[in-house]
Amino acid sequence: MREIELNQERIKSNILKQFDDVKLSFTYKKLVDFHSINKYLFMAFHQDILKEMGRLIANHEHLSNDKIMTLYEDKLNHLLIQKITAVKLENTFNHMYGYFKNSISKTKKELYFALIKDYSQQIEGIDKIMNFLYDLVVQHNEEYLKKQTIFFILK
Repeated sequence: MREIELNQERIKSNILKQFDDVKLSFTYKKLVDFHSINKYLFMAFHQDILKEMGRLIANHEHLSNDKIMTLYEDKLNHLLIQKITAVKLENTFNHMYGYFKNSISKTKKELYFALIKDYSQQIEGIDKIMNFLYDLVVQHNEEYLKKQTIFFILK
């Protein structure tokens, strides 16, 4: 967890820079793409706020683009004041692991849970889990997860 605390401001800065790029030349698709590639990183900040942001993107209330952007930016700022914690990261890792749990060997499953245990007991940092998950992403050619910024920003 130590490494995340040190990088939290850098992570926030990176996300806000990405969002500024979306705002500069706004299209609904750019906002959806921004949200999609950051889904698991946002989950590490706060899962419930991530869900609220997703509901805004779905736009069931038929809000204007300007209103969506204003509300989304408010939610994003609220999300970014939350702390990434070991428990939230473990939850996020488990969600990503869910893509593979039915298609990997028993040995790989055991390795994943051993890595999670070592992480939760602060024996290991997040690098080994991140590398393990990203290796699964590549091996299984999981395009959605390949684009997730969590793999690049938390390093």
